[in-house]
Amino acid sequence: MMKPHASDSLDAGSGHIEDWDGSDSPVRRRNVLACLWVGGKIGLEGAALSRYVQTILDTSEQSGDNERLVSRLVADLTSFGVGRAEAIVSERVSYFHQEALRQLAVTD
Repeated sequence: MMKPHASDSLDAGSGHIEDWDGSDSPVRRRNVLACLWVGGKIGLEGAALSRYVQTILDTSEQSGDNERLVSRLVADLTSFGVGRAEAIVSERVSYFHQEALRQLAVTD
């Protein structure tokens, strides 16, 4: 599994996982982490970042489809001129899943 590259920092401005994660679901936490990463890459902060994360969470929870999530994140990055190959975004989502599992294990 790929470790995050320095240019793929998890910093997403004012976004914090606690703002969206009220459950112990590793999939939800993974999705929040992925949304914060993409939101930071496309320059979203504050209320705009919150709306973005919530929109993606609502969509991904309805479908539950990992491929759909990756496709949406790739499309969003591309539309803002921050292109990332689907394979890279998929690797990041996998990394965020492992990170979510680690975070949940620490909080137990």
